[in-house]
Amino acid sequence: MAVTTEVLKRTSIPMLGCHHAFIAAFSLLSALKAAGLPVPHDAFEEVSQRTGAQAISGYCGLTGICGLIPSLGACLSFLVGARCGTKREQKMVMEFNLRLLEKIYLLPAPSCCKAYMWAGLEEAVFFFSKSFSLKGLLFSKPLCEFYKDHPHGCPGRNCPYFPT
Repeated sequence: MAVTTEVLKRTSIPMLGCHHAFIAAFSLLSALKAAGLPVPHDAFEEVSQRTGAQAISGYCGLTGICGLIPSLGACLSFLVGARCGTKREQKMVMEFNLRLLEKIYLLPAPSCCKAYMWAGLEEAVFFFSKSFSLKGLLFSKPLCEFYKDHPHGCPGRNCPYFPT
């Protein structure tokens, strides 16, 4: 998942916004593929369409659902074939989304898309590793290099990704 931070460092991605949801989904799918999970080529396009339908900037404040939830949830949903009426698969995706939401909820305010993305990916690595017995899927906790750019003020040492 180190590629996620490299993408942020090498591009002019704004501090906040739903582009983080797309970066997270593509990073997760790439990491899953590298770890040996069969990820079909069309997964990227399908997850992108699903994410675009639900990850809309500012909705974290307006609805309480960060775009990372449907983004990472779409990855799992696509890979397990979840849809309305699939009991086990749909329940699995709902559990995953609940865990993602809790992980993001526990981060300190103000909202930070980068912290949300890293927390979501950290939970995704844990969930996928356990659910699919993936030994090669790893998450290295990044140290944020972007905290000075936060328009609402970084929570500093209260953030688990703040460099100490």
